[in-house]
Order: sequence, then structure tokens, then C-alpha cells
Amino acid sequence: MDVPSFWRDLGLPGLADVHTHFLPPRVTAKVRHQFDTAGPLIGRVWPLEYRGPDDELVATLRSFGVRRFSALPYAHKPDMAEFLNDWAFEFADRTPGCLRSATFYPEPGAAAYVARSRPTVAQAIEVIHAAGGVAVWAHPYWDDEKAVRTLATFADEGIDGVECFYAAHTAEQTRALYDVAEERGLLTTGSADFHGPAHERFNAFRAFDLYGLEPNLGPIGRQS
Repeated sequence: MDVPSFWRDLGLPGLADVHTHFLPPRVTAKVRHQFDTAGPLIGRVWPLEYRGPDDELVATLRSFGVRRFSALPYAHKPDMAEFLNDWAFEFADRTPGCLRSATFYPEPGAAAYVARSRPTVAQAIEVIHAAGGVAVWAHPYWDDEKAVRTLATFADEGIDGVECFYAAHTAEQTRALYDVAEERGLLTTGSADFHGPAHERFNAFRAFDLYGLEPNLGPIGRQS
């Protein structure tokens, strides 16, 4: 795919990719080993196409026209998150175009380092709005079984919408989110969370069900 032609045809000045991962070298090596050997966190061999050093990967993103991107570390076990956050902050600070991002693990002491490493929901929404953006909560049931209640709280904080239609959502989950969004005047977006054609589940664009409901995209759906 010719990525620059894609965004130019849409009349965009470039792209922002907030699902890119940069990790400390030893962690990167272990993650790549999981993908290469069908480790327990992956379950099957999943070849990685882009696996050079960080400066080479950053150059690749820029060649695609990606103007902003993330480090986006994940903590899959205790006693890692704070170290990953410190590394990711330093990487973002020395890498033009990289946005600060952070992670956490549900462990004793998480509340202390989370408070130091990320904004509140209200603060994040304020920054998004100040940049002219729309704040939408992505795949809410991914790690929150009480997403409907959380969405109501986020609405009180000023969020604009929720990814109501998602590849992994059931009809019941979709309608529950949709009802809250309708009641609170929130946008309802959708995503297939495309991870590439070889992925076991997230392998196609628009692979989500509307369940007979009508998305409300608001300003997101308006083309200039």
C-alpha cells in the first residue's frame, strides 16, 4: 500500500499513529522472541516485518508521512510499569514527533506511579480539545467489564464519544453503550482494530457489526 498517497488523497497533511511500540532494548528482544517462537503470550508464530533499531523504525514511520506516533509500552507482569514509563518518557523527549505514553499493571503501588505518569481523564480531554480534536473512548470492554458505568463517568468529565461498534463487542454490549451515548449526547464510532491480514481475529477493515443501529460520527464524519 502506498501510504503517502492514501493520506494525500484524503487531503490530510500526514498521519498520527498512536499504536506504535518502542521499548527498552532488552524488552524489545524478549517481545520479538515471543512473536518469532509462538510464545505463550502470542500462541502462534507472527512474523514482524519492521524489526530494525529504533532510529530505523522512526525513519520508516516518517517515510510513510507519520508526523506523530507513540512509544506505547505494555506491562504484562508486576514491577515493570514504572521502569517502562520512565524509559518511554525519555524516548519521547529525545525523539521529535513521539508522544508521551504510559502504562500500568494492577499491583500494589500502582496508584502512586500512575499519578506521576499520566493525566486524569479530564486533563486528557482538555488537551485533546485544545488541539482541536475529539475525545473518544476506544474499545471500552477490552479491560473494563463495567464499561457502561465508566462511560457515564467519562461523560461527566467531558468526553465526546465512545467506540460503540467494535470487532469484539457483542450485540448486548454494543446496545448498552449506544443507549448511554444516546442519553448523554455522545458520538458513537466504530473500529475493526485492524492488525494485519495474517492476524487471527483483527484481520479485516470494517469487520464490526452495527446490530441495526446508526452511528453518530458528528464532526468526525464531515469531510471538508
